[in-house]
Amino acid sequence: MFNREDTRLMYMRGVSNEDRQRFNEIVQDAAENGGYNDPLGYIKSLSRDDIDVLQRVHSLAEPKGVIGVTTEEGAFNLLLPQSQQVDTNDDAIVERGLAKTFVFPPVNSPQAVKDAWDEATAGMTEKERMLATAPFMAVSVAVNVKYDAKGESIGLYEPGDKGYANIFGKTGEDWTKMLSRMIDYSRSLEAYDSKYIQQTKLLVAFSENLTEKT
Repeated sequence: MFNREDTRLMYMRGVSNEDRQRFNEIVQDAAENGGYNDPLGYIKSLSRDDIDVLQRVHSLAEPKGVIGVTTEEGAFNLLLPQSQQVDTNDDAIVERGLAKTFVFPPVNSPQAVKDAWDEATAGMTEKERMLATAPFMAVSVAVNVKYDAKGESIGLYEPGDKGYANIFGKTGEDWTKMLSRMIDYSRSLEAYDSKYIQQTKLLVAFSENLTEKT
């Protein structure tokens, strides 16, 4: 049911063996009794004790993060371990209860992209891997800046907004093209800030790994 990464994350979150066991039982019950066909209805049918289990397993700040869920994706992911989370509306954001999380590479990315990223970041700490995603978050934000009629920025398009754009492609070729643009931009900044030298190296490694796999 849980892979090694799921177990590690729950251990880091302080999830007890009892909660892990009960979560496993909830997942099995959902599978056997139509919970995945109507995840919102299933979540609403759970006892307060089970709501608390889901809150702790998914490291949500309060029970409202579970019982306040309003989307099918958010409810569906409450009934799945971390390794099996889904992005049903394909916005590159994973909803889990009321929480919305930027996951990189996005869960709907080609497997080759995920493997190439894992190789490029092998040996990094979890914090280093998180920081390494910053250029991709920055590009996503830049694409989703909202402008008024005068061309002045007035905010951001959020996932679910009509103008929101998911920049992450569906094919290896899409990703290769995006990485090429990002590499060129990162190189153009190296003379101004040495941190971009390392960023460029990572992007190049990511791109080369992906080329080998596609």
